[in-house]
Amino acid sequence: MKITLCLLAKNAAQTVGRMLESVEGVYDELVALDTGSQDDTPSMLVEYGARLLPTAETVWYLAPQDSPDGEGRIDFAACRNKLLAAATGDWVVSLDADEWAHEGEYWRQAVEGSAEIGYDALVFAQHAVDSAGRLAEVAQCVRAFRRAPEVFWVRPVHNYVTGYARPYVPDLHIFAAYDDLRSRWERSMPALLRLHVEHPEDYDVPMYIAKAFLSMGAFATAEGWAKQAAVIAGAAGVEEATSNAWAIFARACVCRRGAAGAKQVCGLPSDAPDYWWAVAKAALERWEQRSRASTPGWPSTTVNFVALSPQARGMLGMH
Repeated sequence: MKITLCLLAKNAAQTVGRMLESVEGVYDELVALDTGSQDDTPSMLVEYGARLLPTAETVWYLAPQDSPDGEGRIDFAACRNKLLAAATGDWVVSLDADEWAHEGEYWRQAVEGSAEIGYDALVFAQHAVDSAGRLAEVAQCVRAFRRAPEVFWVRPVHNYVTGYARPYVPDLHIFAAYDDLRSRWERSMPALLRLHVEHPEDYDVPMYIAKAFLSMGAFATAEGWAKQAAVIAGAAGVEEATSNAWAIFARACVCRRGAAGAKQVCGLPSDAPDYWWAVAKAALERWEQRSRASTPGWPSTTVNFVALSPQARGMLGMH
């Protein structure tokens, strides 16, 4: 089996070596797109054997002249699809230059074994770590998949893979170092707001906006966007997304009002299923536990929404 590593990079001279060394032996082909580095990233990629796509291949979602800071916003899904089109492997592993693999020596075995028994995608746990080494967030994401015409990336920001049929969830982990998580959320805001206008039915977008405002300390605004996400997801009948949105709402309430925020959780709709209440209650308890322990961190570090949902059900004796 041939595995292609698809890599996006920009100004990553300090991190790209760590990333590539963490997946040594995993890939047979390295295809990279540098989206405009001002440092030695492109030459370093070439030294590591990358087939480097021209920076001109970068696709913009917001042109520099249309963004508040004049820097523009990249369409990351389109850029990843450019890499995908250039790949020749049977499977693709997709990473960014500021990420690195945990126990990467097992990744190739996981890909080959999963493919052999019929899976076509692998779901990784992605851990975001801030500049102080604190765990800021955990998310589930597909980062390895069988290369096929129907499998591609969607959404310009907070993009994800679609088109696979049989995913597998191994115990594989990716870490990402974010020096300034708040500024990353602030930078993503113009693109998120535009995306919400273009796709009002996408409940994930207001959820990301709520998390962004939460990270910036705008708790009241975060509450409003979280409610909006819950309504859209509820109307679509997506229970887990609805629960996640109410968990963000509960967290914003607590961060905004302290202990009194617990009363706000009771402001959930009277007809809310028990599942929503469970996630909100778990979010509240997790926040209070971390507060008692004086655990440092910014508000949106306190709950792993994807992993927390089944735990919340267990906490309340639900099945």
